[in-house]
Amino acid sequence: MRYILIAAGILAGLGAYFLIVDSNAYTRGKSEAETIHAQRALVAEETVRTLERQSAADIVAIEEKHRQELANVTRRKDRVIADLRAGNLRLRQLDTRSGGGPQARPGAAGVDGGEKAGLPRQDIEFLVSLASEADAVVMDRQALQAIVRKDREICK
Repeated sequence: MRYILIAAGILAGLGAYFLIVDSNAYTRGKSEAETIHAQRALVAEETVRTLERQSAADIVAIEEKHRQELANVTRRKDRVIADLRAGNLRLRQLDTRSGGGPQARPGAAGVDGGEKAGLPRQDIEFLVSLASEADAVVMDRQALQAIVRKDREICK
């Protein structure tokens, strides 16, 4: 009986030893998997940060281009209004009675001598400003579309 107890003790000791060794291997395997997962997470996070930086730079470039285009629209509008006021620019009105194309009306902004024809200058300036605002709205839309396109490129 004594030998049986000794054998049982040895078997229990060996079982405990293999259990600890197996447990250490499991823990080591688990920690290696966690390390690999953490490394992959860091790489993915750095990739996302790089994409975000690139996206921010692209948006800044789009905004700068948009700002310049709006400034050009404003300058063009101011130049047209100044030319209308100075008499260097005339509006043309389609002459449907003669079947011809655009006909130049007498004088600057439709005024020649004391004879009035066409729209008053204030109305012409309003129409030029309105057209300029419409150009600005189109440019706003184009800038927004460019931003959406850049975001979609990043998401691919």
